[in-house]
Amino acid sequence: MHYLDPIIAELSAIEANQEIKPVEAGNLRDAAIAKGLRAIAAHYGKTLVEPLHIDANGEYRFTITNDGEYGNELVALINHIPLRTGVSPSKGTMLGCNGWCRINHFDAERLLKIAHQQQA
Repeated sequence: MHYLDPIIAELSAIEANQEIKPVEAGNLRDAAIAKGLRAIAAHYGKTLVEPLHIDANGEYRFTITNDGEYGNELVALINHIPLRTGVSPSKGTMLGCNGWCRINHFDAERLLKIAHQQQA
């Protein structure tokens, strides 16, 4: 079983559930994506700064705490999506020695799906 299987299933169930109200669905989606980002970081031996949630800009803070660097394997994965390390999102290449960025919540969900497909 892939480490992201339960999270991908949870996101699919939230999207398919027509019974829950939009705000509740958004809160559940936020929690599931945050759980997935933590799982990705942990898979590469990293820990993220808490609290991890969608901020007022619609982004997650993806900041490493333990050694301050993503490392080459994790950065190879996150470079598949646009990341923000300044004023605007960029499709530029993040380096393994970097340790912080912001990820739009739509791109964060896409990152979870990319990671899940790569490990399948």
